[in-house]
Amino acid sequence: MIQIDTKNSLKNWADTLEIAGHNMDIVFIAESVDNYIWFMTNYFQFLVRAGGNEVIHIPGDLIKNAADFVSVINYTIPIGYEFIVDYHAIQDCLFGFETEPMSRYFFWSNSYRMLEENAEEFASLFEILVTTAYCNRNGLSTVKEDGHLYSVNQKNLFFFLNKNMNDLKSLVDKEFLIPSINGQQCKKLDFLFVELI
Repeated sequence: MIQIDTKNSLKNWADTLEIAGHNMDIVFIAESVDNYIWFMTNYFQFLVRAGGNEVIHIPGDLIKNAADFVSVINYTIPIGYEFIVDYHAIQDCLFGFETEPMSRYFFWSNSYRMLEENAEEFASLFEILVTTAYCNRNGLSTVKEDGHLYSVNQKNLFFFLNKNMNDLKSLVDKEFLIPSINGQQCKKLDFLFVELI
């Protein structure tokens, strides 16, 4: 786990996360929501202004179940149709993007709310997000029409409170089923834990 002092410069945060969080999803924890709101909104805007990125906000206050997640995702990522509430459809959507930016970031603010209120569905969505991001980062998910492997530096940024640490350990300390085009495999994934102070 690393610490980021939210009083430091935005450039310092970005450099730290780029180096420490290379090729992995990031779990942020803070003592209070105020600590990470300041960080999250500034980092979100920094990535948008940098160019070459898709930056998607998943507002945790609005998501209580998979249907809410689908409703939000359907209007925040570039797809041209309404899809059904189904875990396989969610996974397909996260694999088969119409765009291929250099980087794609999913910011799930207030992740802790669904974890606390609906842990089972949260765990399922968490697994889909982290496994599709892993596959997309490593060119393991999709072969495009022109024959090249779809590869995007896709990362998930989850925001929790310190009190959620025990629940988080059970989410990340396991092997995930990786639905690779090279065949399914079980793999333990690395996560960067960041305490915002």
